[in-house]
Amino acid sequence: YPTLSFTGNLFAHRDGSLEEVDWDALFEAELNLYEGGATRARIAQSKSRLRQAELAHRGLLLDIGLEVREEYHVWLTFQETLKSLEKKVAFAEESHKLLQEEYKQRVATNLEVQLALNELSSAQLELDRARLDRKAAALRVLYATGQLR
Repeated sequence: YPTLSFTGNLFAHRDGSLEEVDWDALFEAELNLYEGGATRARIAQSKSRLRQAELAHRGLLLDIGLEVREEYHVWLTFQETLKSLEKKVAFAEESHKLLQEEYKQRVATNLEVQLALNELSSAQLELDRARLDRKAAALRVLYATGQLR
């Protein structure tokens, strides 16, 4: 853009050949006649940066959506795993109870009862681990959606 400027000085005392001059003024006008190409280049560069920022923004939105979907599917997988493990624990409990009854009737051995108890403990541990993993997956979904900071 064209610019205008003014600078003025008022002197109380001067020595030498300018002794009789009490003030002076300077007017400046600047008109950029040959700046059109540079301006167009800066505009083109700014538009390019804007397009790059828009593409980066869209890329981030896609990445966020993908992350949310992935975490949600992991959480759903744990939901299905929990159902399976709950059935496994119920089966192990039933097996242990039956073997205890058989042991009381001297049909099963102590080793068989201990193996059934180990299987039940293992199934319960696996179920507890899956529940914790499901909670962690739910927290990751909340974090990915921005609900948890």
